[in-house]
Amino acid sequence: PDEYDVLLPLLAPDDCPSPERGAAMLGVHLEGPFFSPAKIGAHPPVNILTLSDYDPEDVYGPHLGHARIVTLAPELAGADGAIERLVNRPPPLDIGRCVVSIGHSSARLAEAALGVSSGAVMITHLFNAMGAFHHRDPGIIGLLGRPELHNRLWYGIIADGLHADPTSVAMAFQSHPGGAVLVTDAMAGMGLAPGLHSLGAQQVEIKPAGNGANKAVVAGTETLAGSVASMDACVRNFAAFTRSSPAVALRAATLHPARVLGLEHEHGTLTPGSRGDLVVLDPDTLVVQATFLRGKCAFARASRDGGRAALFDHASAQ
Repeated sequence: PDEYDVLLPLLAPDDCPSPERGAAMLGVHLEGPFFSPAKIGAHPPVNILTLSDYDPEDVYGPHLGHARIVTLAPELAGADGAIERLVNRPPPLDIGRCVVSIGHSSARLAEAALGVSSGAVMITHLFNAMGAFHHRDPGIIGLLGRPELHNRLWYGIIADGLHADPTSVAMAFQSHPGGAVLVTDAMAGMGLAPGLHSLGAQQVEIKPAGNGANKAVVAGTETLAGSVASMDACVRNFAAFTRSSPAVALRAATLHPARVLGLEHEHGTLTPGSRGDLVVLDPDTLVVQATFLRGKCAFARASRDGGRAALFDHASAQ
């Protein structure tokens, strides 16, 4: 809890992106510490707490309002009440609602459904750190098989080819195409060379995954510790895994997450009145060519002659 008091004040939502400062942070995803002890993933066991002994508002402290998403295990005693309290908290300022997502969980289907009935609207990194699908009790994954929930249930999915097999990604998409939310789960070593890196107080090793990409594992183990995949790589993978169009894959990375947070009036769309935060991709390769923040060019890939594309400079000046 003391760490939340120190860190959360530093992670306030930022509403003023600029090419100089970089993208705005919309808020924090508090992934933990209310997990099933059997599904903690790379999180240190000493950090895991129970909802019967601790109240999330006391643990997270006075800056809980900086959180946009809180992940917890819905089968924990007291989870239904905690979910209701979190989603009904009045948001500070005008930063939108706090979303509760279920994950790091051994929940049975009925327990997961109760979490949704209590107000949870998302599943954290589907397939990972949760009970495996079983035909008699499909657990959290089984929520995708309930069409009556599809208008209020989203699922994060890590399309790096390691956290979930491409066939699993395709099955999830076919079950609930409108609920897919691409997440990278990337840690600070993304884009860095193989070797030892830090993830909080833990050492993480980045090493070849055997499929042409790298993976991040807790040093000395094969436990995945987040990913080292970029979002544009996940978009390309998702389109390939699901055999969907680039437009469909891009919605899972833009409009869908904006809808989860209730921010689709400003984010995830290019409709009049939106923020003008956008990424330009090569139409054939889906590789990033430029990034705009509030309509101003923050990044442009160098052209073959070494200069910035004139188109991007002109657009930024308008």
